[in-house]
Amino acid sequence: MTFKSNPEVLHIYKSILYRSSFFAVAGYFSSLMIEKLVMAVGAIMNGYATTLDYREVIVFADPSVWSQESVLSIYLLPYIIIAIILVWLYIKLQKSLFRPAYMRIFTHWLMFFLTFRLLAMLPAHFYCKTGIYHAFNWLYLGWRMKILIGTAGLVLFFLTGVRLLNLIFFLFGSYNNNSSVIGTKKLLYSSILVPSLAVFVIPLLFFIPDFPKDESIGLVLLILPCIYVCLRLYILRPTFLKSRNWVEEIFNPRMLCIILLIIIIILRISLGIGISLN
Repeated sequence: MTFKSNPEVLHIYKSILYRSSFFAVAGYFSSLMIEKLVMAVGAIMNGYATTLDYREVIVFADPSVWSQESVLSIYLLPYIIIAIILVWLYIKLQKSLFRPAYMRIFTHWLMFFLTFRLLAMLPAHFYCKTGIYHAFNWLYLGWRMKILIGTAGLVLFFLTGVRLLNLIFFLFGSYNNNSSVIGTKKLLYSSILVPSLAVFVIPLLFFIPDFPKDESIGLVLLILPCIYVCLRLYILRPTFLKSRNWVEEIFNPRMLCIILLIIIIILRISLGIGISLN
């Protein structure tokens, strides 16, 4: 069954591709901005001037005024907030377990990227001496402990990420019996593979011309569970049971992607200039 011979297959394929890509890219930038904003709030709470740019959160403070409390509130607080958001999203998902909705899929993508920032970015920050590295340094953790924590975070992210990506794939397949209409191969391409590539390419373009080293390493680590899930599902070609889960499209997914790209461009211009907070 090809796209040309069946317009319904093409419509569903494009709908899933645009929708999942929108969810994935929106999830990545939402988690990134949550981390940046919480860091900025922590700096402001300590009376430091702060500038948000596209690479990092710049805190202006004399070295003599730094304390363990201020460092932890700036560099550890984002991880605590992200962990709280993850728990809240998980509880919310459990309450709506049997209610089919595209918002459930977006929540899974958002949880994937929040988990990425919470766990997978640990080794990147430790290696580049950025972010939470400063908090752990003020807690006097040695390199052995940092390596252990970073490795554990990466393994936990991989296992959690694989589970979340599998759930995204199966949710898209069960809704409206999409899998039986377009097949598992096209479902895999549109729900996981292309969105994963979008999440890899669009942030790279966002960080031009000065790529943050930690974020670049993070993107490489981010793609690992995506590659594993795509290869595994491509080889196994899982079967789907007939489903009664029917979800109506409220918003045009292609238009959502266009609006998101415009927002990202505006965000990049704003952060390129720098947003000063006092």
